[in-house]
Amino acid sequence: MKIVKLSELNEAQLDQALTVFVEGLYRYMGASITKDKSKLHILFKHMLDPAQVVVALQEDRAVGICGWGKRGSRAAKACRKLLVQQLGLYGYGVYLGLNVSQPNLKGDDEAAIEYLAVCESMRGQGVGGKLINHLCDTLPYRSYTLETTEENASAVRLYSKLGFVRSKNHSLLVRVAARVFGVGTPIFMHLELPCITH
Repeated sequence: MKIVKLSELNEAQLDQALTVFVEGLYRYMGASITKDKSKLHILFKHMLDPAQVVVALQEDRAVGICGWGKRGSRAAKACRKLLVQQLGLYGYGVYLGLNVSQPNLKGDDEAAIEYLAVCESMRGQGVGGKLINHLCDTLPYRSYTLETTEENASAVRLYSKLGFVRSKNHSLLVRVAARVFGVGTPIFMHLELPCITH
């Protein structure tokens, strides 16, 4: 398995990666924003930052995708015009509401793991762990935070296995909104890497 930046993919691989992205995150994000997966495909093709997204390739086929964010810069750059065009005003509002709960990164040594998705045929085979480990091994950050839901037991198990622990809770407003939109109970998990001194 090879892990590359989104910017290194050819058109066919980019299409595969976006399909993995939309299919993997649809249950938690897409269904509440729009039922039309093709709109999400178009939207994130233009919004994902190729420098902040990595893709797992198995025999040159995209099988997993993961983004990362830092203070002031996220893996998906919200474009109001495109969001309204693809989702309408209601979908745009829901998108903003779902993204209001992103981790608040304060320091230059903090990053967020965002938008992890693995194609269905490769789930349970370590692809997600390899993507996260790749980011932790290659990025210059000491602290990583991610968001998942309590109901996504397989994700919570994976993140726990990688050393992430549950951290602060979301505000009551975010928890209520998540229930209203049917995306589950959001939780943050945090990983602190050991400081290496020479």
